[in-house]
Amino acid sequence: LLITVQEDVEMVLPYATQMRTRPEVGLHTAATLRTALKQDPDVVMVSHVRDREAAELVVSAAARGVLVLAGIEAASAEDGVESLAALGGSRAGLERTLKGVGATRITFP
Repeated sequence: LLITVQEDVEMVLPYATQMRTRPEVGLHTAATLRTALKQDPDVVMVSHVRDREAAELVVSAAARGVLVLAGIEAASAEDGVESLAALGGSRAGLERTLKGVGATRITFP
């Protein structure tokens, strides 16, 4: 089971359960992610991890064997790891669960 947690569903994926965050009604990333994890997914894709609760949930899910692919805003891959740790992902938890980090830089002409 593949579940996405996103701010806006830009493209419908027929093979995935897509969940949209709705902060205006209390469905922030963490609340939506918590609901997604109750479905026992194999893979969770999270568009943005911006707060402590969401960071703790993604690390916890990864520790339980869920493949978590998550976006975090940072200047580099190294800064992304530091940002995740600063948000509340424990160093020990990150060392056990983090398998890879990539970075992209968007430039405008």
